[in-house]
Amino acid sequence: MEKSLGFIGAGHITEMLLTKIVASGIVNCDNVFVSDANPERLDWIGDKFGVRKGKSNRKVFEKSDITLICVQPRIAPFVVEDLKGEPVEGKVVLTIAAGVPMEAYESIGEGLAVIRALPNPPSQVGCAIIPYAMNRHVTEEQRATVLEVLNLLGKCIPMNEDGISVVTSLSSPAAVFLFLDTMVEAGVLCGLNRKDAVTVAHQTVYGCLRLWESKEGKTFGDLIADASTPGGVSVETLYVLDRLAFRGALKEAYLKGADKARDQGGKRD
Repeated sequence: MEKSLGFIGAGHITEMLLTKIVASGIVNCDNVFVSDANPERLDWIGDKFGVRKGKSNRKVFEKSDITLICVQPRIAPFVVEDLKGEPVEGKVVLTIAAGVPMEAYESIGEGLAVIRALPNPPSQVGCAIIPYAMNRHVTEEQRATVLEVLNLLGKCIPMNEDGISVVTSLSSPAAVFLFLDTMVEAGVLCGLNRKDAVTVAHQTVYGCLRLWESKEGKTFGDLIADASTPGGVSVETLYVLDRLAFRGALKEAYLKGADKARDQGGKRD
């Protein structure tokens, strides 16, 4: 990639991205600029990754083709205000994990290309789902370049900005871990030792996903039917879950989560 990258904010997500960028070699570290309000943190990031330390947010923005704004939502408006008046031609702002709508960043300068993305926590292991939205000023070349960076974290899917709030709710690992934890507790209740219950829960979920991937064209509903022998154990289990409104509870939970994400501007907890 023959582009320069700037990071405003040297927190966890910047550290994670730099780790993957350096490992992949997609950008020369001489073309990476970082700024942060904490000089000690900035020095640490600069020394660890060999990237260039910016004297200010404006300097980082000035030197970068793509500027990633990786700050807390409450800080983002101050960053936007700081950058106003800078030339924006040919530049892209990529906002990550910030609960601020794209229109706020557009106020930096008329015609600024803005992409908003929100990776979920599995980005730590390169398995994130990353919904992203972009404004009308983003060119195809700019989109492709930004996706080259985001793809280091996982799988990207384009959508409108409201869709990011929906995916924020649906992609939270908390409910998935709750389901796995409940499987373990159920196994213990039925007489398994905890270690075996953990192994069974993990391998069952992992195996189901691999099975689905191997069955091209089949839906999850198709696989439920395939696994449900008439009068069998699975049918009995599904009957109890239906009687206790398992599906309805999940839908309501994700619906409320999406509403909460909209209220917070789409930011993750």
